[in-house]
Amino acid sequence: MLLFWKTRFFLWFDQLKTIYFFYRKPRFALCDLLLGALYLFSNPFRICRRYMESRGEGRVHIYGETPLCAWKSIAELAQIRADDLFVDLGCGRGKICFWTAAWIGCKTIGIDWVPPFIRKASLLARLPGFSHLKFLERSISKIPLDRATVLYLYTFHPEESLLKLPAHSRVITVSEPLADSRFHVTASQKIRFPWGETEVYINTVRKCS
Repeated sequence: MLLFWKTRFFLWFDQLKTIYFFYRKPRFALCDLLLGALYLFSNPFRICRRYMESRGEGRVHIYGETPLCAWKSIAELAQIRADDLFVDLGCGRGKICFWTAAWIGCKTIGIDWVPPFIRKASLLARLPGFSHLKFLERSISKIPLDRATVLYLYTFHPEESLLKLPAHSRVITVSEPLADSRFHVTASQKIRFPWGETEVYINTVRKCS
């Protein structure tokens, strides 16, 4: 019970920081408020759990969101720029995708296999100023990674052999780096999530010799 309330307090406090630091950009403020309204009576954790149960999956408590203040630090660590193509693999509600598209301005793709997440996020992506953002309901084998320059893996870790990325692309992982020899860690930093502090790694694709 104590952990539950600590987590809730962390999320409430992060939302206050989000309003203070990031609502200065009106299009993001509008989008974030509408996103909250869409989930006012439908908890995303519950949506994910029900979907996973309907598929007969054993791990039904895998949903998690990266706090936006934490994501800002991660984006700076990964050096995400306006000319990047950012892909969030397991984007959930798409909150960090909207932030990245609004505050960094790069092309952004959010991918998830939970249909309600993609439907609602795609609806908000029609707002003015988000033409460079899209959401896809896709399986790992059909994910468009051939031009991605930054990939974020938070709760979903596919087989590393499937990560066919261009040279110098960065893969952001939480808690542990990629073991594949095609990647090498170029930066890492401790980041605080709702469930505790852990290391975030920037894994960069090696240039083929």
